[in-house]
Amino acid sequence: DSINVVIQGIRFIDKEHLKQLGIKNIKIFGPRQYSFIYKDVSFSYYNDYRNLAIKTTTHKILNKKDIKFSDKAEFVKRLNSIVNQVLNTEGIDYNMKLTEIDYCSDVNVGDDRKEEYIKLLNKHLRRFKQKEKKRIYEESIQVTTKSGGIVKGYNKEAEIIYKYNKKREDLLNNNDEKIIKQELDNFKKRTQAEIEKYKGVIRLEIAMRKSNLKYYLKASSKKHSKDKNVPIEHRTIDNYWNKEKMEKHFFKEFKSYLYEGDYYKLDLAVNKIKESDISNSWKNKLTKFLQDISKSSIQNVKDNMPNGTFRNYIKQLNMLKINPITIDKNSKYDCIKSLYALAVEQAENVYFD
Repeated sequence: DSINVVIQGIRFIDKEHLKQLGIKNIKIFGPRQYSFIYKDVSFSYYNDYRNLAIKTTTHKILNKKDIKFSDKAEFVKRLNSIVNQVLNTEGIDYNMKLTEIDYCSDVNVGDDRKEEYIKLLNKHLRRFKQKEKKRIYEESIQVTTKSGGIVKGYNKEAEIIYKYNKKREDLLNNNDEKIIKQELDNFKKRTQAEIEKYKGVIRLEIAMRKSNLKYYLKASSKKHSKDKNVPIEHRTIDNYWNKEKMEKHFFKEFKSYLYEGDYYKLDLAVNKIKESDISNSWKNKLTKFLQDISKSSIQNVKDNMPNGTFRNYIKQLNMLKINPITIDKNSKYDCIKSLYALAVEQAENVYFD
């Protein structure tokens, strides 16, 4: 999704050239600092540090819904072309240091099941790896891992509407009525097209921030000094845009947060446990575990048992392909597939190309 980088050693940006490119809104946010947007890419220039910070969205630069690993070269090519236009240079392959990369999987659960999945998503842990869950807008969850990565799950359609309303509010603060109407009409059309594109989609996303990237670089460099077979985790697009890193930083986290099993109503999950070939002792423990979670919450149950015991219970349920989170008794669904499993399928069928 988002890929943010910084280019260092940029001595000068010609504002007159930017105006010639059609960039009108150059925001000054310091005596020697300013920002602007060009071709859906956000630029911030810090003159004192000679740094050009760049924020991008892969979907906008590549103009496509599903981003594959094979799209990396084209993304870098297009971004370099945009940077060359901004800096009034030609054919330079700029050295871009990664400051953030977001991995995501757009899981199409269907418009009819989307609400049910959002309910289940909100039943998962409020605290994940010692961090508290936040809600940015309705139909979303966000937790920050101990290492600083941000884990998100949300109704993509709701996010688009949230951003539209925020943009609409910003535009209404503009005194020029002509600009308001023109921009709002254009933005509304784009929003409607986006909503149609993402109907029934839940996005699972993990943001790897600068602090994460710096940590992995430092830790790997230290290990590399002792063992040359350990690769250094350089802050480059090449190093992080690949299957290995997505499996490590995206799927490993979501496997821990969403679990591997499918969602069942409580009675069906209990029957599935009883019909399994595990010991009677485990059957009783897991049944009580699910009943306690259903009565209270998974967070409360986790907080009142040793971490090792909780992990063992989850491990047993994962082996049985049963999620500890259960579907409400009054739901029209008896069982629906694991969000984690759907995200894996999406990646294998679409992204890992």
